[in-house]
Amino acid sequence: MGRGRGRGRGRGKRMVTSAEDLALRNEQQAAYQQKRAARRGEDGEDGSESDEEDLPEFDAEAAEAMRAARDTSEKAPKKKSTTEGLIKTANPNAPQKQHLKMSQLDGSAPKPELTRREREELDRQRRAAAYAKKHAAGQTDEAKADLERLRAAKARREAAEAARSKETEEEARQKALAKAQMEMMQGAQTLDKVGTELAKELGKGSFFEVADEAPPKLDKRKVKKMKPAQLKEELKLRGLSIQGNAKELVARLTEAAC
Repeated sequence: MGRGRGRGRGRGKRMVTSAEDLALRNEQQAAYQQKRAARRGEDGEDGSESDEEDLPEFDAEAAEAMRAARDTSEKAPKKKSTTEGLIKTANPNAPQKQHLKMSQLDGSAPKPELTRREREELDRQRRAAAYAKKHAAGQTDEAKADLERLRAAKARREAAEAARSKETEEEARQKALAKAQMEMMQGAQTLDKVGTELAKELGKGSFFEVADEAPPKLDKRKVKKMKPAQLKEELKLRGLSIQGNAKELVARLTEAAC
């Protein structure tokens, strides 16, 4: 029986959890190989049998250690590549930023070329500004239509104002006429009252009853001798016309009063 026979039967399998442990395990394995070679030279056949018996256990431990190291490396978090985020977020269609040098800030540097959308937007803004200028000057169809509507609205307002003014004037005239009629009625009533009182004082009837009595008869010779003013006065007293020459007045008064 060899000297190393049965060695390490009670040991448990060692687990390798890192690269350092794996290196240590490799060193131990190399030392073991050296010891085994020395024993092989000393023991001869016995050493060969002992090595053959111990070899399966060592191989199993080494395989277990390698498997544990592989599992550990698989479970360890992988560091993301520095270009991975750029590949996912970079937009190939995005415009590249252009960094200007200090020598290019004097205005001699060429201006960046505009994109199609930028050119269309500038053209739209220029057309809108030109239209707004023409609209403010009243040269567009829309501005002309607006001015026509304003003129029509102004004419309607003026017509309505004139109608209201005319109605106001008519109402004022009607009110003034009604007031004058009321004053005339009040004056007539007052005059009738005064005449009635005067007639009572004279022992007669109403003043208008006295006035309504027929004027006295006149002599034809006196009528012919009257002046035009006297003729007209007598004609007024009898309610006759005072138009005409002296001869016509004499004839009219003679016919009515003689």
